[in-house]
Amino acid sequence: MCYLRWMGFDDMAQKSLKPLIALNIALCFVIGGILWFIIAKPDFSPKKIPEFGMQSLEGGSFGSADLKDQKMLVNIFASWCAPCRAEHDVLMMLSRDHNIPIYGIALMDKPEDTKKFLDELGNPFKAVGLDLAGIFPKTIGVSGVPTTLVVDQDLNIEMVYQMPLTTETAKQKIVPIFKTP
Repeated sequence: MCYLRWMGFDDMAQKSLKPLIALNIALCFVIGGILWFIIAKPDFSPKKIPEFGMQSLEGGSFGSADLKDQKMLVNIFASWCAPCRAEHDVLMMLSRDHNIPIYGIALMDKPEDTKKFLDELGNPFKAVGLDLAGIFPKTIGVSGVPTTLVVDQDLNIEMVYQMPLTTETAKQKIVPIFKTP
């Protein structure tokens, strides 16, 4: 402050410099963000399901080749997951009432437990893969069950929903995606 008085800026010495400091900090963040965007060139393209293969619940194999040529839902679930049980009626409704193709991936589940789960609650899935080691979610950058993906015919992930689907969410967010040509 003394320096400002010495230079003849008595009125500036009386005022707070906090707004000027805040403005400089905000400007640094904006410039830093622009530089990061230019240098890092973030990839905003849709994530894609990589090539994969696993055992099928029905016997044989299940993999990325089974998911091509149509828009679909991929639901990652487990018989031991209470929220998966809660959303199961919604998946049944989407499959039955809206004819939406749904594929399941049972995460770290015993095949006999997965079969019992689907026998008890119904099977909305065209096919079910068994991810016994829990690798699939990590390859697409998600964690936890239930997770539902909207996937296009080229295996691009259009939407990720990492919580139990509700009827309202399904009708507002998922059904309209499948209604549009």
